[in-house]
Amino acid sequence: MKNLNKSIIALLVAISLAGCATQSTSTTTTNQTTTSTTNPTTTTTTSTQTVTTSDYTLEYTTEESTADYDDSTAEHITLNGTGATSDGGVTIDGGTVTISKPGVYVFTGTLSDGQIIVNSTSSGTVRIILNGVDITSSTSAPIYIQEAEKTIITVVEGTTNTLTDSNNYTLNADSEPSATLFSKDDLVINGSGTLNINANYNDGIAGKDEVKIIDTTINVTSVDDGIVGKDLLGLENVNLTVNSGGDSLKASNDTDANSGVVAINSGTFNLTSTRDGIQAESLLQIIDGTFNIKTSGSDSAESYKGLKATTYVKIYGGTFNINTSDDAIHANTDIVIEGGDFTISSGDDGVHADNAVVINNGNLVINQSYEGLEGSSITINNGEIDITASDDGINIAGDNDGSTANAMQQADSYASNGTRILTINGGNITIDADGDGIDVNGSVAINGGYTIVYGPENSGNGALDYDGTFAVNGGTLIASGSSGMAMGISDSSTVYSIMIGTSGGNLVLKDSNGNEVLSFTSDKNYQNLVFASDTLQANETYTAYSGSSELGSVTVSSTNNYINASGGMGQGMGPGNGQQPPSQGGGQASGQKP
Repeated sequence: MKNLNKSIIALLVAISLAGCATQSTSTTTTNQTTTSTTNPTTTTTTSTQTVTTSDYTLEYTTEESTADYDDSTAEHITLNGTGATSDGGVTIDGGTVTISKPGVYVFTGTLSDGQIIVNSTSSGTVRIILNGVDITSSTSAPIYIQEAEKTIITVVEGTTNTLTDSNNYTLNADSEPSATLFSKDDLVINGSGTLNINANYNDGIAGKDEVKIIDTTINVTSVDDGIVGKDLLGLENVNLTVNSGGDSLKASNDTDANSGVVAINSGTFNLTSTRDGIQAESLLQIIDGTFNIKTSGSDSAESYKGLKATTYVKIYGGTFNINTSDDAIHANTDIVIEGGDFTISSGDDGVHADNAVVINNGNLVINQSYEGLEGSSITINNGEIDITASDDGINIAGDNDGSTANAMQQADSYASNGTRILTINGGNITIDADGDGIDVNGSVAINGGYTIVYGPENSGNGALDYDGTFAVNGGTLIASGSSGMAMGISDSSTVYSIMIGTSGGNLVLKDSNGNEVLSFTSDKNYQNLVFASDTLQANETYTAYSGSSELGSVTVSSTNNYINASGGMGQGMGPGNGQQPPSQGGGQASGQKP
């Protein structure tokens, strides 16, 4: 359906770990398309959209990042079914092993019904070494960290370790513990072994402060959330598989604007959840990694998003395969995409921000969505974007995920104060929409790049729909669709455009020397095509053909020019050629959820 050869993007994300993680990006883009123009040039201007997100630096001490320990000075505990033996340093009561002071504790063996408790009031780190353990508890968390300045759990390379709870917990006054591995203080998990979590009561892993996981393979099956850090969930070079009845990964602090952060530097993430895939109460930042995320649910009062942040989402790179029944990528304020490869199938929006969406680079393929990109403003500076939408392809009208009762009134207000704008400065964008292709309650500025719209077949929508101005100042716009709501570009544009009326199929536009300026084919029915490009020249005569039939000619003398088309929105195709004033009216962008 879409005749567009993707350009090749080389994305280099450098990540260094020297007590912290930093990032940089370098991008090269080559523009290619079989829906072609001749000798296109691009004029790029700087986006006017400013987003106030700040990078988060995920820091590790040497103690946190190393899995090494001195076995000769460690305490050794052997689990033997119903109890345990030790060479000292712990208290053993049946199947309960209690650690009460800092130190290194090496565990091996099996507990059929018991737990490890950490209750250390002294300053210092408790390091638990899991060297091939299998712990089951019928009444509580197999590992329960009640108090410690910091706890580090090291999963020994080459070992498999399993923690399993039941669906019946004995809780304290604070309704704790609430996870199979539960910590009230800072928790670090490292080591290149494997940790399996079977959470039958609630969450898999939960920390009341910071949770950092480095280098470890973890498999979680949980009736509620998979892995939760309150202030921070930080992940580096991990291999995570989570099947959760709630959110897969989560940072839960919603009372401190500087907390509730999910920071992912690298790793492989296979996440299947009944609720959100990854949720941050403030910032969700991803530098790199491979992400396979699937969410499912049908309760309209709940959230089933792929990547979600209450404030900001910022993505530097990675490979993402996201299949969701709700928005694939969502932020209650802003989303910034610096790079990455995305394959998205969404039951709602592909990318949704209540405020701003900024795409600086990346390869986004949205195979299924209600609306492809939605925000109060959207700025595209570069990248490859391919959108398939059952409603609007790009929607600048916006609402949040709450009530839409006042959406139309809000949209009018935003449009009038000029805060709703779509800016395209570069990139290759193709849109296949059953609703409006580009729907803006406000204005549009295209300054470069290649934008191709395969718009609606029904006359109740249009390839272009806007309330303010639609200025094309560089690059190329090709927009096909029905004739009933057809709109052209604004007279304020600095490039020329031709609106062509046709019966669909293959359309060719040639200059007076017989050179093809445009060759366009769509499997969708269309009666109208808008071609705006900095390749069109003043005083040049252009002739349009549909197959072997000539549709007519026009000599370019103004911003908007017409061949076999009329310029008024909602009007049918006129029989003649020539120039007519374009309509500046427009339908209202809905911005509403299905």
